[in-house]
Amino acid sequence: GGASPLWAAEDSTVEGSALSGEPVILGIVCILSLAAAVINQIRLNRIKSTMSDTRDRSGLAKKPYRMMVENAHEGIMVIQQLEFKYVNQKVYGLMGMPMDGQASIQLADYLHPKDMDLVLENYEKIIFGQEKIRCFSARAIKTDQSVIWINTRFIPVTWEDAPAVMAFLSDITTRKMMEKDLQQAQRMEAIGALSGGIAHDFNNILTTIVGTAEVALMDI
Repeated sequence: GGASPLWAAEDSTVEGSALSGEPVILGIVCILSLAAAVINQIRLNRIKSTMSDTRDRSGLAKKPYRMMVENAHEGIMVIQQLEFKYVNQKVYGLMGMPMDGQASIQLADYLHPKDMDLVLENYEKIIFGQEKIRCFSARAIKTDQSVIWINTRFIPVTWEDAPAVMAFLSDITTRKMMEKDLQQAQRMEAIGALSGGIAHDFNNILTTIVGTAEVALMDI
């Protein structure tokens, strides 16, 4: 056989070089993709780590406030859609609520019928943004059905990205009983003073009648 033409040899060399270069390019592309994936994963891990650290620091920062709320002298609760979303330890004792989670979380179950309109009116003014704070006194019904007087303060808060009301509660039953006793004593004092005045006036009238009668008898 004769020798291959020069042009044919050159074409085969070029084709072989092109074929041998494709795996190299593919390899480079794979390496770059892998490197990009590793970089992205490192970035995600860094973001997650930063977020975790932030949450941890936030949790540590909130612990003192949670302890303050749990050990407050006032009952503190969060009310949303007329349900209790959070209550501190003081509320459990104040309302006689069991700690086993069996207590009702419906606000209406603890409202005295005669004061329900008052409480709901103040709740609506806070939840609809009409006012920033509402203070009032109302009767509440404990789980044992006994009635207590509660001094209440409502303020607006956000709970799980929705508007809610935070309530601060103080038991003023003893004060209300003392006020009632004082009012009763004042009424009795007023009645006594009125009775004394009437008796005095009646005595004066009676003395006049008796005196007139004696004069009339003397004339006879």
